[in-house]
Amino acid sequence: MVRPIKIRKLYLPHPTITFSPINSNVAEKKKVTLLSEEYHALRLIDYELLNHSQAAKVMGISRPTITRIYEKARKKLATALIEIRELEVKEGNTTLHGSWYKCKVCGSEFNIPDPDLFQELCPVCNSSELYKL
Repeated sequence: MVRPIKIRKLYLPHPTITFSPINSNVAEKKKVTLLSEEYHALRLIDYELLNHSQAAKVMGISRPTITRIYEKARKKLATALIEIRELEVKEGNTTLHGSWYKCKVCGSEFNIPDPDLFQELCPVCNSSELYKL
């Protein structure tokens, strides 16, 4: 019996990203899809230079699990670069930590650490047109 996949915690919303090489043959090739947990594993380990134990703690998973996620992400990234394929980041098995909102007017994303103090206004443009991420 397969173990259910544990939901990983993210402290930042994952961006919607698509990298597309400038090449006429790209349309014929299948996209490489990087899941949000793989993107964040790369960000924590390679960009923020955390070790695997620290990154696992941030994402709320075990060290062996972060290592497996990280290795999958590196393999996918290498495949996209070597085979000159389009790379996209999609939602995976993740949840956002805290109360995240996005403003419909200015597009800013922000976290409300204490929902009791939230005035339902965008901190950037003071718009009340918000939706929960």
